[in-house]
Amino acid sequence: MNLEVGHDLDVIAHCNWPHPVQSKLPMQRIGFHAGQLLEACLDVFPTITPEKQDERVLTIPALFESEVSQMDWKQPAVAVNMV
Repeated sequence: MNLEVGHDLDVIAHCNWPHPVQSKLPMQRIGFHAGQLLEACLDVFPTITPEKQDERVLTIPALFESEVSQMDWKQPAVAVNMV
């Protein structure tokens, strides 16, 4: 098989924003913004005590490389209450 990346084959790689690892191959990157994840954790940790567990599920969107530059990473993660 004589396949060429970027022509015959698309590569999508997981990464952590804002600093993905450099690549010599043409590829699309998708991943979670580490800053947004840390902000969400810092918001939730103070609310958790042995008597009161936080039952929210925090959803942090996966972003393609083209979406990262358009995003303000300090936007809060989406909180969904568990039923």
